[in-house]
Amino acid sequence: MRDVADFVLVYIEEAHAIDEWPISSARYNTGHGVVAVKQPTTMAEREAAAKAMKHNLGCELPVALDGMDNEFSKQFSPWPFRFFVLHAGLVMFKAMPKDCTYDLGDVRDCLERFRARESDAAPAPPSSTAA
Repeated sequence: MRDVADFVLVYIEEAHAIDEWPISSARYNTGHGVVAVKQPTTMAEREAAAKAMKHNLGCELPVALDGMDNEFSKQFSPWPFRFFVLHAGLVMFKAMPKDCTYDLGDVRDCLERFRARESDAAPAPPSSTAA
């Protein structure tokens, strides 16, 4: 799908910061123990938390940071996590959880429709004639 879209993880405010709403879960922390992060109060702290998360999860996606004003969160309501397809500044698709999980097939199907639309719109290659 990387031939159809750029994938980016947006790191937002901590959902379960130890100084706000702690939970002692290490379920997705790939052997790095309980997640224990204070709510960042500066962009430097948010960046450090995002880097630790990326490392602990083995995430290869580029990571963007929501600002300290949490504008991305306010505009997109991604908590606890969501998958979006954005095109030309518009939200084309927002995956919603079903039974506390996601079927990423919905995202794939959306991107496949974009791929099909792009291939339909692509100009035909010039014909060649042998001399």
